[in-house]
Amino acid sequence: ALGDSFRQPVWCCNDYGAPVRIMGDGRDMRMEWEWGGADLNPYLAMAAVVAAGLHGIEEQLQPPPDREALPGAAALPRCLEEAAEALDQSAVMRAALGDGVVEHYVRAAQWELQQDSAAAPDGRGLPAWRAQRGFEQA
Repeated sequence: ALGDSFRQPVWCCNDYGAPVRIMGDGRDMRMEWEWGGADLNPYLAMAAVVAAGLHGIEEQLQPPPDREALPGAAALPRCLEEAAEALDQSAVMRAALGDGVVEHYVRAAQWELQQDSAAAPDGRGLPAWRAQRGFEQA
């Protein structure tokens, strides 16, 4: 386990270990983002990252110092249930993507959680339906 300190949203310069990083310098400078699993929808993820960036620009938000979490920032979700709840409550994502899109993905997450609970009520092991779905998507 990486611990709760890793769950704080931070950015770093020239550090391949950071999930959000500014790499290079001068004309070679670029932003890199490295979060998400193999089941991540890259188009939806990029839309969310762009929406968050535009929100920061519009609100003139200033980043915290390198390697420090934004004061008052919520920790990143640890699981699908926390992620669905955070998405459901996100005014920024609702404004950027629309209520219909947000509600669709929240319902999809809730469905997956219900399927997991029904297939493995003790919360242990990988439900067969999830393994089969993983092979289909791969």
